[in-house]
Amino acid sequence: MAVAAAVLCTPGGASAATFCVYSPPGCVGTSKPSVSQAVTDAASSAGRDRIVVGAGAVNDSFNDAAGNPVDIVGQGAGVGGTELDLPAGTFGATLAEPTSTVQSMALKQTNLGSNALDLSGTADHVQVTGPTGDTIAVKLETSSTFRNGTITNVGGQAVELLPGSQNVTIADTSLSGYYAIFNEGQLTGRRLRISTTNYGLEEQVGSSDLQDVLITLTGATARGLSVEPGGGSPSVSASHLTIVGTGSASQTAVAVNSGGGFTSTIDLSNSIIRNVGTALQRHGNGTDNADLTVSYSDYDFTKVSSTGPGTLTAAHNLNNVDPQFVNAGAGDYRLSTGSPLIDAGTPGALSSTDSATDLNGAPRRLDGNGDCVAVVDIGAFEFQPPPRAPIARAQAPARSEIFDPVTFNASRSCDPDVGDTLTYQWSFDDGGTATGRIVRHAFKTKGVHTGTVTVRDQTNRSNTAHATVTVTDTKPTLSALTIKPNRITPERAAAVLGATVGYRLSEPASVRFRVQKPTSGRRVGGRCVKPSSATAGAKRCTRWKTLHHFFDHFGAAGRNSFHFNGRLGGVKLKPGLYRLVAVPTDLSGRRGNKALRTFRIKP
Repeated sequence: MAVAAAVLCTPGGASAATFCVYSPPGCVGTSKPSVSQAVTDAASSAGRDRIVVGAGAVNDSFNDAAGNPVDIVGQGAGVGGTELDLPAGTFGATLAEPTSTVQSMALKQTNLGSNALDLSGTADHVQVTGPTGDTIAVKLETSSTFRNGTITNVGGQAVELLPGSQNVTIADTSLSGYYAIFNEGQLTGRRLRISTTNYGLEEQVGSSDLQDVLITLTGATARGLSVEPGGGSPSVSASHLTIVGTGSASQTAVAVNSGGGFTSTIDLSNSIIRNVGTALQRHGNGTDNADLTVSYSDYDFTKVSSTGPGTLTAAHNLNNVDPQFVNAGAGDYRLSTGSPLIDAGTPGALSSTDSATDLNGAPRRLDGNGDCVAVVDIGAFEFQPPPRAPIARAQAPARSEIFDPVTFNASRSCDPDVGDTLTYQWSFDDGGTATGRIVRHAFKTKGVHTGTVTVRDQTNRSNTAHATVTVTDTKPTLSALTIKPNRITPERAAAVLGATVGYRLSEPASVRFRVQKPTSGRRVGGRCVKPSSATAGAKRCTRWKTLHHFFDHFGAAGRNSFHFNGRLGGVKLKPGLYRLVAVPTDLSGRRGNKALRTFRIKP
């Protein structure tokens, strides 16, 4: 794997020096015959020194001591870049100062029995190759960081963390070896590609936090994650892993074992396990617990072994569902369109400790299946959907009255693409139009009417939705007619008197109010009629005579009120008993019920 050159920007002190080794292009500074000599001379130079190394493969090394901050910068780790062929020794190169960096070069150890790099600082865009055999390519010390590089050690350890190594980070790096990572410290791993013949991660002491990791098992008995005590109680938290074997019956994806008076723990989530003999193995020894928790993951439930003290806790998992990789045969383990693992991970937002990107550095939490709900995918890769049209949704009440404004609502419309802005255009079957998420439109005819919304994003992709409403034309109903007070003193200049008339309507209507005055009558045929000689012998009754003038008041649906001044046609009503008669007529001309309420005019 070629590693591109990238230079870390680091401040220098007032007396910092620049050393140029092997004629690097554009380097302005003091020329030195070797990197080793430049690092030695930097120790006597105050401030943070910069060592720029030219291209080519040379036998050279560096031994940067604590307290000597330097930046060792090459010309890249790929073809045409910088390669240091390291000498034999416990470690061929050492960066012991925690603030020092080594950048953009390859470090190669070919001497059997020798290790390559002992790192306390930061390695960025560095390629490290160890010799074949039981050796260490990179030893990571407390607070060290290895990123954007590759580490290879066939038959040995690509990375080792000894007990007490705290706050170590490996990110955006490919690792391969008999042991890809041997950890007895505290490790954070992000966006790693691991290939191993034996162990992807061997955890004996301390803890590991892994996210967005692809582990390919190449050895017939290889293990992806292995946790077993070696002088402490180890634990691993792993999320968004894709572990793939060759199909060997002796390969194990995840194994947790306890013993020696120590417990072991693995918490696995959002992960894929394929083509292995054993997907999950949990074994507690003696009285020591081995605990394994697995959730929102895809593995073969029949390939699980759980024995001894401790617990296996499994929830929300998929049983050997085909992930539908893009091209597993070519090592492309991204999810293809339609994969059942898209949006099948842990629901909800990412936590503050979750990686915001997947193994490829693409956004981690997306709406992959187009339902406008962003959920993480299962596995090391998040499906990256192409641009999509919005989803249009329209709502309206089931029924309405003619001339009543109907509320049409497209608020449930959405766009599965993050950041898209939407516009809303409505059209109605009577020719009307409107814009906005929520609009109101009144229909002038009864029947089933339709509103259609077109939802469009800024890329001009659009979708439509329809909502129907049944418009009826029923008679208006007037109820709850009140007059307060019902003993009215007509208005006069000295005081604002009169009364408040209140009523309730089933729909908007114009209400005609008439005033009736009681007079004597005779009961004939169930009706109270005007007295005459022909009805002189009939039973007396009270007949309500309608006065000549009237007044109108327009009311909305619901409760209405207005002030009544005790006058009719501009003339004060005389003292006595009266009756107010209200009859509503709606916007389509349909007349409703009659409502009555008596009142009295005071002298």
